[in-house]
Amino acid sequence: MKKNFQSKKARHPTEIYKLIADIHNIRKKNLLRGYIAKPQITHHDAEIIRRENSPHGSMIAGALLKGPHGLLNEQAKKKTSNDLFTMTSFPPIDWRNEVCFTVGYINSMSEVAIEMLRVIKSLARLETMDSDSALRLLLDLSKKHGASNYLSYKLAYLRSARELSEESLSLVSEIEDEIGHRDSPGMLFSALENLSSKISLFVVAQRRISGLVAKVNGDFRKALSLSNFIPTPLDVEDVAGFLLRATESCLIDTIYSVVVIFNLSNELGAVQREFEQRLKSEFVKQLLEVTRFAAESEDGVVVTDCYRAQNQGSDASLDLYRISSAFLERPKFAAFRNKFDRVIGARLLAEIIDGKVNAISKKFDNCMSSNQFGQMAA
Repeated sequence: MKKNFQSKKARHPTEIYKLIADIHNIRKKNLLRGYIAKPQITHHDAEIIRRENSPHGSMIAGALLKGPHGLLNEQAKKKTSNDLFTMTSFPPIDWRNEVCFTVGYINSMSEVAIEMLRVIKSLARLETMDSDSALRLLLDLSKKHGASNYLSYKLAYLRSARELSEESLSLVSEIEDEIGHRDSPGMLFSALENLSSKISLFVVAQRRISGLVAKVNGDFRKALSLSNFIPTPLDVEDVAGFLLRATESCLIDTIYSVVVIFNLSNELGAVQREFEQRLKSEFVKQLLEVTRFAAESEDGVVVTDCYRAQNQGSDASLDLYRISSAFLERPKFAAFRNKFDRVIGARLLAEIIDGKVNAISKKFDNCMSSNQFGQMAA
């Protein structure tokens, strides 16, 4: 993310001062008063603001830094792919405080957050929609809110699983213009290389790892192109990095990450409960409606004949594994993907997360035979 953020004291609305007044820790309160007097807030300042907070303090930090009047001034312009296809600016905090930081961000943007849930719901049954209708929804999203990893995956699915007409390709070009794809193609390409059956997932992973292993210091969530190989949290400890990756992106990616966690309640029950206790009740109600609506279409055929025809020798399980990453708002697909992320994903990035890979994947080796995994890796 960008390292410097404009923060002129004269422009701070009263909401900022009210948030700081609600901080219980006197030392932190005084620290924040000093920061808002500075002409610029750096990524290092933001990291310090995020550290050593109570859960309540982390919620305030989320609103203070990321909200509509936030010190990072992120709502001032529509984001492009270039803005988002970057390393995270600072390390994650512990998972519970990262949850609270995320909640503070979402609660401070409550009206727009519910609008984002409606967008996710409108595209939850993407495989049943005609291409032009779906692309027009994505174009509208790009015009209003710019780039997002969510949009990239939905667009990548349509490009990978459908034969697109000239009119559809024209809509694709419009979307790419809106998100600044030509200036920074890496974001959309990251989604495509994870979805497209034309591209070897294992070859791409090795290429990405060799280029980034020295830059991420063991934190695969730091780089979006690595994080996309494992689009669900590996375990509770991975939740913090998973959420930070989303909040450093944009609001719809943040909300989508929370939807994914709710869909993994069997694995991440404590995390879901933390969100339910702290998010605004209307947002939780609408989120649960999205997952209920999405669950009703679990049996939709998401792996199309067009997709299979592009690589006829591909394993059917690998096809579903890859395509499922574009449908994580659907509970069964989220659970399916997470089960295999803990085996395949952890091994794809073993060079980076080697300290965790054995502990994570050993428990789930029985979800596929060694022969099946060998076929997928071939």
